[in-house]
Amino acid sequence: MKSNRGFTLIEILVVIVVIALLVSITALNTDGDPRADTLILNAQKIKFYLEEATDEAILNNQSIAIYFTKFSASPYSWQKITVNNNQNSSIQSPEKEENWQWTDYQSRKIQPIEFKNDSEIKLFINESESPLSFQKKDSETIKPQLIIQTSGIQSIIRLDLSLNDYDKSITLSGNGAGRFKLGAINDSL
Repeated sequence: MKSNRGFTLIEILVVIVVIALLVSITALNTDGDPRADTLILNAQKIKFYLEEATDEAILNNQSIAIYFTKFSASPYSWQKITVNNNQNSSIQSPEKEENWQWTDYQSRKIQPIEFKNDSEIKLFINESESPLSFQKKDSETIKPQLIIQTSGIQSIIRLDLSLNDYDKSITLSGNGAGRFKLGAINDSL
C-alpha cells in the first residue's frame, strides 16, 4: 500500500483564512494616523455638545447661546436682571430697572468645554467668518456667536477644525435646525 503524504484541501483553506485574517488586522492597525483620530474625536465632542445644547433649549423652552473662543465654548442664557436704583435713602419705594443680558447657563449637561491647545478652529456664521477671541469675556459684554432658539432653530454654522502639526482639517456644519454633520477629513483650507 502506498501512503500519500500531503495536505488536505481543508487544511490548506484553514491556513489561507488564518493568513488573510492576520494581514487584514495588520492593515487596519497600521493604516491610520493618530492625529486624524484626534481631529475626529475633537469634532465629535463639539458636535455632541452642540446637539445636546439644542435638545436642552427645546426641552427646557429656553434659548441657549454658545460663545466660542479659540480654546473653549461656553453656554449662556438670556435672563432678565433687576437692578435697584435706590440712590436716595429717603425714598420709600426703590426704583427697579430691568435689563436683559446673557448670563452663564447653569446645567448639569451643558458645561463649558475646553479645546486642546494644539487645535485650531475657524467659525463661520451664515458663510461669514466670525473672529474668535483668545479668552472668555464677562457676561455683561458677551455677544454669543450661536443662538439656539426654544424651537431648536439657529444660525447656519460651519466649524473648520485642524491641528497645528497636521495638514488636514475636518468640517462640522449645522443645518440651522439643530443637527450637525461631520465632513470627511480633507486638506487644510
